[in-house]
Amino acid sequence: MPTTTFNGSEGSYITLTAGTTLTTAFRTAFSTQPQGFFFGSDKLNQVLGQRDCVGIRAYFGTDANGKLTLVLAGAKANTDDMLSSYILDGGIACPSTCGASNGLNS
Repeated sequence: MPTTTFNGSEGSYITLTAGTTLTTAFRTAFSTQPQGFFFGSDKLNQVLGQRDCVGIRAYFGTDANGKLTLVLAGAKANTDDMLSSYILDGGIACPSTCGASNGLNS
């Protein structure tokens, strides 16, 4: 049965090994696409700090060059997106800004 409300604790922590498996499979299947995106804490906190926001929903999109991007929006407990305020795009792509080589990005 689908979730009909959010409580702010959705998602699961996984091990680095599990994360490495997931990101390696993605890099193999979509080798020409960005591996990930960085969003600054100031922007994420603005989204999360909105009244009634219990989390962030991430949508996949493509930019004008056909490259994968992420669009982030706050979400309410009733599962609705928060569309009248902060919606994020423009995260810094990896590559080229990936940080030190690790199982998630290499």
